[in-house]
Amino acid sequence: MINRQEPEPAAETQTLNQAHKRDKLAAAEKPSPSSAEPTSLKEQRNAKKKPGALRLLGSLLQQHWPQLLAFFLVWLCGAFLLCSHLQKPVQLRVLEQFAKFTLYAEFPFTCLDSKAQAELEEQARRSTPPVFVLKEGLYQQSRAAFEARIKALLETEPKLLQNNAEQELRKLFKNTRTTNIFFSCLQAVIHNGILADDWQQQAELRQHCPEAHSEAWLLQDGRPYKRDFASLLTLRSAAEKLQNSFREQTGNPNIDLGFLRLAELLPVNLEFDAEEFEGLLKQKLRETKPPLLSFKTGDRVLQPSKQDEEALQAYLQEGRRNFKPGLRALRLEIRRESLLRLILQTLFIASFIFSMSRLRIAPASLEQRLSVSAVALILHFLLTFGAFYIYGSNDWPFAYLLCLLPLALVPALLANLLGGRVAVCAAATIAALLPLQISLCKLQYQLFYYAVFIGLVGVAFFQRAKKRRDFLVGGAAVAVAIMLSQLFFAVEQGMLFGQFKAYFMKTLFFSAANGILVALLCMALLPLFEICFGLVTLTTLLELNDSNHPLLRRLSEEAPGTFQHSMNVATIAEAAANAIGANALLARVMALFHDIGKLENPGYFAENQREEPNPHDSMPAAESFKAISAHVKNGLALAQKYRLRRPIRAAIEQHHGNSLLSFFFDKAKKEAAEAGKPAPEEGSFRYPHPPPLQKEIVIVSLADACEAAVRALSGNHRDRSRFFSKAAELLEDSEQLESGEQQKRLKEFLQRLEQEKNMALTSESIASQIIKIIDEKWSDKQFAEADITTSELEAIKQSFLRTFMDMYHFRPRYTSNEDKAENETKHENQPGI
Repeated sequence: MINRQEPEPAAETQTLNQAHKRDKLAAAEKPSPSSAEPTSLKEQRNAKKKPGALRLLGSLLQQHWPQLLAFFLVWLCGAFLLCSHLQKPVQLRVLEQFAKFTLYAEFPFTCLDSKAQAELEEQARRSTPPVFVLKEGLYQQSRAAFEARIKALLETEPKLLQNNAEQELRKLFKNTRTTNIFFSCLQAVIHNGILADDWQQQAELRQHCPEAHSEAWLLQDGRPYKRDFASLLTLRSAAEKLQNSFREQTGNPNIDLGFLRLAELLPVNLEFDAEEFEGLLKQKLRETKPPLLSFKTGDRVLQPSKQDEEALQAYLQEGRRNFKPGLRALRLEIRRESLLRLILQTLFIASFIFSMSRLRIAPASLEQRLSVSAVALILHFLLTFGAFYIYGSNDWPFAYLLCLLPLALVPALLANLLGGRVAVCAAATIAALLPLQISLCKLQYQLFYYAVFIGLVGVAFFQRAKKRRDFLVGGAAVAVAIMLSQLFFAVEQGMLFGQFKAYFMKTLFFSAANGILVALLCMALLPLFEICFGLVTLTTLLELNDSNHPLLRRLSEEAPGTFQHSMNVATIAEAAANAIGANALLARVMALFHDIGKLENPGYFAENQREEPNPHDSMPAAESFKAISAHVKNGLALAQKYRLRRPIRAAIEQHHGNSLLSFFFDKAKKEAAEAGKPAPEEGSFRYPHPPPLQKEIVIVSLADACEAAVRALSGNHRDRSRFFSKAAELLEDSEQLESGEQQKRLKEFLQRLEQEKNMALTSESIASQIIKIIDEKWSDKQFAEADITTSELEAIKQSFLRTFMDMYHFRPRYTSNEDKAENETKHENQPGI
């Protein structure tokens, strides 16, 4: 068994101090597993005593109290905005436009008529027959009770019986045949179904099925069947039917079964099933066409009453007289809804901090991420307060406030400083807090989508911005995003933006000003953040390129052949990516991780087979195919477990595409032919994955195949030893054979020698293999959806040839002293010298 190194512990079971140390060494050397453990005895005792959550909290308070203090200031700034008096004018201006609200249909539509639907449901309920469940197994219980009663009758002395009817009944039941007739009648009555005498008064039945019906559904053994309601028996009618049936079967109309107390011993085995009834009702409603209300274009859909308009107008006038920002903007109003919003804000900020601590791939340490994020969020809240104040000081429509909010600044800053993941978390936090900071009645939570859109645009355009032109382009993109959001917001809420055209130009101006300010502030603040917090903006690719990555360490220890293969593929892919202008670092990282799935079963792959026999020699082709093709699926699972980025996971999934494993396919056909079975389908021996889509993945796919093929050209020392052994056997005792037989053996030896020569590592054989592999993948349509051209494939081929010749360069053999002495001895022993 191969000992595999376990992955690093999850973040919730580690201290933040350890996470901070790993972040600092992300671009250098990963700490060994032993270095992640507590170093002192005191730390070890504390680690054993405290649960994981408490240990995490204690480490957080101890190691990152300055950052937590900064986030407490963030919370205070957010709380000030939540409780600020500046929330009121927004609500007043929204209500001002509600007073003029009338909605007319701009297109024909239909809607459900709820009143008619309720009547339809009530009618269906009244017309749906009840559903009863026929309980099984009650006959035996009832029979046992009657047998006990009959036994008591038979054991009673005749003179002690009260009347002649009971004495006559005693005589009848002494006859076994008569007893069997009675129980046969009893079974028929019970299997017919028996209701309680007061079944119509049961509350559940009256609630679900208020009307009387002529039919009923019975469920027996899980199968429904319809019955005439009159055929169902109550306890009283069941007793009468049992007695009448017994009289008919025995031919004695005077039999009185009163001694047996039929009504007491007969079971109630029909029970109303409300769930099945409701299911039958729903099925009936589904088969019924729902009633609809139809509206034509121009029909009035909604309109407030005149009294509503007058009340809203008076409310707004009083609000204008009472509201003046000034120093009152600093006044706080603590209400019950404010407390609820403060709780939500606390949860959002705590979630953001937790997200920062959980991010495993980032160009900065945890302290830096927390510090930069806290300062950026404080800046955001201050600018948001300024936007509220400016808006409250002017009689502007609500659309202008949306243009003033700095929603893209913090996501843009963090995207450039800390990467996309941190920026997206910040954008989500800002978007979640925005509806809590603006009182927009029931429409305020639509601001969440507005803020998310603006924030993500900032992340997308500023994440890789390095030149001033990139920042200006990002600012223009933010301006366009704000304007588009305004238009969509106006279209969606037409009652609020009915006069949008009147202030369209000002909205366009404010949107452009917002985008330009975001670009300028980013250019001004980025150097300050880098200097103040000592940030080194390493990319995620640089971190993954480290050979100390846990997966690469496992690969080197558990599958060294695959690791060396991956390193070779990385070198080949990096050079080819440089040749066609692709992302060379991305191609290299993809190549390093493309075969991590082989960690599950490394012995199944040739590069990891040293002197051991090949397990595929004794396996059917189908099982070999499953074992080989599973490394892609296993690689994706490992990539997900170790949180590799999406492009790396795509390379793992697509580097084989849906190509054919021709060796095992041919082997399977041969096995089928030997067994007399039909040949297998080609699709069953293809990788079940999409072909490459990205240039870098195409390069990795070709480099992977070519490296394996070129490596195979050099052969195996066991194969060479086997070849020369066969050659020795072929030529052994050839002098004793006739000349014809000698020539035949010599010809066979030369043919085998020619085959060995063709497998030699030469520039011609390497070029031939590269061309062959590219042509096969091209003809197999592996690049049909990839963004790569034939000229780029030609450049890749030339780059591969140069790299392979450099990797498999030739050196002269160094002669040892023993070889020199042996050569001199042979030279001296030669005759004539």
